Amino acid sequence: DITICENGLEAWDKISSGYLPDIIVSDFHMPGLDGVGLAKKLKDEGYRIPFILFSIYFPYRTDDLSIYGIDCFLDKLT
Repeated sequence: DITICENGLEAWDKISSGYLPDIIVSDFHMPGLDGVGLAKKLKDEGYRIPFILFSIYFPYRTDDLSIYGIDCFLDKLT
C-alpha cells in the first residue's frame, strides 16, 4: 500500500499515531514541516525508517545527510 501525505506534519501525525511505513520518500519543500525536519524528528524520536529525500533546490550539504536521518538524496534535476 502507498500512503500519501500532503506535508511533513501530516506524515508525522500518522507515524506517531502508530502507522509505520516500510520506507519514506519525501520532498524537501513542504509546508509546516519540511523533509529534513521530518527526517530529523523521526530520528530524534527513535524511529528507524529508511528515508529518501528529493528536491530541485537543497540548501544543505549532501555528503552526510545521515546526521538528519536521511539515507538517500535524489536531485530532481538528474
